[in-house]
Order: sequence, then structure tokens, then C-alpha cells
Amino acid sequence: MGKAIFIDRDGVLLKEPLFDASVGSASEVIGTWELFEILPDVGSAFAKLKDKGYYLIVITNQDGIGDGSLSPDVYKAMNEKLFQYIRESDGASIDRIYECPHPVNGTCDCRKPKRGLIDKALKDFPDIDLSQSWFVGDRASDVKLGKSIGARTVFIKASHALPDGILPSASVVNLEGAVDYILKNQ
Repeated sequence: MGKAIFIDRDGVLLKEPLFDASVGSASEVIGTWELFEILPDVGSAFAKLKDKGYYLIVITNQDGIGDGSLSPDVYKAMNEKLFQYIRESDGASIDRIYECPHPVNGTCDCRKPKRGLIDKALKDFPDIDLSQSWFVGDRASDVKLGKSIGARTVFIKASHALPDGILPSASVVNLEGAVDYILKNQ
């Protein structure tokens, strides 16, 4: 059976803009190239994962696509730039990215913490054993989704806090810390 590391994108791989209450959730959308910034630990983290046998799958809510604050073409180009950076940094690659493009208050089945994107990944990678997999993210929805599918979870506590009662397997400060924890506890 295969194993996966499911990784959130914004706030884990890319620097997420600070939340502005006067703008709402659109303030956190990486919708322009000026806001596109790959976090400094991404290359070294993926280098450590190279040859460890994990599928590397990005699972991301991108409600900016649904509300018009993020162009689908810009989103796709940013993903290509991210993938290229990871390939050039260490020769590793992201196996697939799955996004929920629906608005925050939508009724879809794919917005985290719902499991629709995981189900898509399992159709594409049917050998994934969720009990041998991990979910890495920086929000409560990431930890909730990881726990609901039976994966172990690592919370990156850079910008968001977890509400009481949501307990990840570990809390770390960045992706490199998450990868170190995973590799010590696989």
C-alpha cells in the first residue's frame, strides 16, 4: 500500500497574506504575483521527502476562484511556478494538486474539512493507505480533515491558532519542522 502526505498550499508552501477583517476572506487570497511568495523552507523540506515513498499531494481551498478574486489562469500559473521551484530545488515533485474553487459559504462536498478532495485523490491513487498517511496544514480545517480520514496530522502554527479540542499529532513552526516530525515518526 502507498502512503501520502497531504499538504495545504497557502500558509504552508506559500506565504499567506494577513487577514483583514474589513475585507474578509478575500484578504487572504494570493491573487496577484505581488502576493506570490514561496516560503523559505519549502525546498529543503521537499529535499528531505525525496525518495521516502510518499505521494505528495496538495489539498487546498481556493474560494478566491469562486468569488472572482483569483483568476483561474493566475492560480494555475502560480502552481506551475511552485512546482518548477520544487523540481529545481531538489528534483522532487508534487504528485497532484486538488483545489476547492467554491465560495466559503458554498454547499460543495470538497471544501475542507469535507473530504471530497481526498476522495478524488483516492480515485487517482487507489493504493493510498490513509492510516499510513499524514495531513500537514495551518488551519483547523486541515487538522479536522486529516483526523476524519484517519491520517496523522501536523499543524503549522505560523499564523492561525487551533480552537480548544482540536488536537493534531504535532504542532510545529514550518513545513521543514513538519517533515522532520513525519520522518522521525513514520
